[in-house]
Amino acid sequence: MHQSHNIPWDILASNYHFVRANKELKPDAHTGILPIPSKRTHGHGHGHGAQELKHFIRKFADTIRLFSTTERLKSAPAGSETDSSLIILAQRGKKLFPAALLLKHPSILTEQNQKPEYWYDFRSRSFTHRPDEEGEQVLRILMHSPSTPTLSLLFLAQHPHITQSNLWSWEKPGYSGVTAAALAAYVFFNAADAVDALETGAYAEADNYRVLLAELAYETDVRGQEAETVHMAFLRECGVLVDGRVDAAALARGAGVGVHGDYERLRKYLKELFVLLYRFDCYYRQAAGRDMNWEDQISYCAPFRTFYGVPNPVKPPWREC
Repeated sequence: MHQSHNIPWDILASNYHFVRANKELKPDAHTGILPIPSKRTHGHGHGHGAQELKHFIRKFADTIRLFSTTERLKSAPAGSETDSSLIILAQRGKKLFPAALLLKHPSILTEQNQKPEYWYDFRSRSFTHRPDEEGEQVLRILMHSPSTPTLSLLFLAQHPHITQSNLWSWEKPGYSGVTAAALAAYVFFNAADAVDALETGAYAEADNYRVLLAELAYETDVRGQEAETVHMAFLRECGVLVDGRVDAAALARGAGVGVHGDYERLRKYLKELFVLLYRFDCYYRQAAGRDMNWEDQISYCAPFRTFYGVPNPVKPPWREC
């Protein structure tokens, strides 16, 4: 099911399994993808141990960075990394996103914020104050839309006249929400496949499946407002998103509708998630001037982040495990 990308998903199969809890006997027990108790440590270990899982996390993080680097090299014009005058010249008269996106999201994307100069540092200009979180809303749409050239994201990230704090609330959940939701879904479905819980539909019974649906619904319905995200088609299919609104009842019961029946559609969703991850990494590395800490983000995903009372073999920060 999954796109391997040289990510060793088989490590999850040897360290985790799907557990269906008997709530009548143990009301506090959890159903889901949980660590396999190790006989060597009398039920307190996790299969082959934390070292294997840390290797998995490193390989996963390195793969995202590799694809990001490749995308960066394909998208950026020669000299754009160091010559700010080339950046300004290349953007002159250009628009950041295609007209089709403007028509699709008229309340967020406008002819004004379609121009690069709209995002120039307003402290050095006579400038009309922008609505709160406007940059965050616009960038979320650009990140999620496959029709947005990666070059547009890179121009925003490295333009000498654009202050990144004008675009992102760097320390707020909205910034990490784009990657956190995509990463959570990508890891969950690939982990479900690794432990043979995907084809049977057992994953839909998992407690952390409901947690995942809530996270995707929040990113799509609340943070993104009417923004089309890569998660929307998936949420519609499993019955959580109805007529553009989140169905609270469906969310509470975990939808109960599996998405494993149409493998091609699920594969397409996973591919879109992975593209979103490495495109975001491409933007982040250029804008922040440092690598994204994917290792910690991955270690917070289920099944690594399990439940209260269930030991986590790769507790963040992962390097100290």
